[in-house]
Amino acid sequence: APRFTAEDERVESSGMSEAEREAVNADLYGTNAIRCNPAGRGNSSGRRRPVSEEDSSSESSNPALEDDDEGSCSSTWSIECRLEAMEEALLRIPTEKKAALIHAETVCPHLIEKRIFFECDDGTLDAETAARKLCLYWEKRLEFFGPERAFLPLTLDGALREDETGFHVEYYRRIPDDENGRAVFFSDPRKYKPRKPDRLAVLRSQFYLLDSTAREMTHPQNGAVVITYAQKVEPDRVDRKIGKELYAMDEYLPLRIRAHHLVHPPWYFRHFQPVQAYIMGRRNRIRFRVHTGSRTLVLESLKDFGLITCHLPAALGGKWEIMNIDDWIRRRRKAGL
Repeated sequence: APRFTAEDERVESSGMSEAEREAVNADLYGTNAIRCNPAGRGNSSGRRRPVSEEDSSSESSNPALEDDDEGSCSSTWSIECRLEAMEEALLRIPTEKKAALIHAETVCPHLIEKRIFFECDDGTLDAETAARKLCLYWEKRLEFFGPERAFLPLTLDGALREDETGFHVEYYRRIPDDENGRAVFFSDPRKYKPRKPDRLAVLRSQFYLLDSTAREMTHPQNGAVVITYAQKVEPDRVDRKIGKELYAMDEYLPLRIRAHHLVHPPWYFRHFQPVQAYIMGRRNRIRFRVHTGSRTLVLESLKDFGLITCHLPAALGGKWEIMNIDDWIRRRRKAGL
């Protein structure tokens, strides 16, 4: 399998600019995130609510979301201006590379959301990249859900109707937001079941989870953080193909994964790490951190990154009890999500 060696890591690190290092640190520590309230807790369960007066002061502090003084597109771009540029970029993409999007425009135009890509952005997403992401989003949606369901609403009673198998693998589970208002996903491979899951079912469930999170966050530009607890995980619980697809979702889903944290890696991790580093891709790789040591040390280490103990699951020594997956599904279905 392809590997990312120690020499590759040295070259990659030495080639990073100071601006890129600052951007990586901002993602790791959440220093650019917009806090949702003084307690730092985000909107972890409900639909995205309108921006309140309290939020608007924080929202306006991000120049990427403001119009310029003249109300034109000449200096700092508003979302509206970037959407116009995105439409022009879409026209330049060859038809064969946007076939799924074109079909969606025909059968379900009301389901195509372009604004969300910029709402989840920190001001660095250009129109060309946004256009490519939108095309790839619908291409992957068609690949995972098939032509019968890809163009239905992405809800538990729509595209995921009678399709709960992937959720029961419990690949990612959402836990309370961190103190910076970023969404947090927790993964415990020890509980993955079955050992050889239906990959497409898992990918559909995770596509839904990550996509819906972006649309339900108060400040989606804060992005998300992934914590994986891997102590004593047997090798047969690791599915590299699913892992590779999950890392790649950052290339087309609106929600940006700001950081990955691995807690208590298993004994074979040092042998597997070069392969995983290659699979992760550059953006995820330079935002990846490993935490080892006693439970107290790990909790303190996670806290440095805004991941406070009271919001972490009991498996890590935290106080949060993760909801039973069947109850979670029932609640979301009842809410029409």
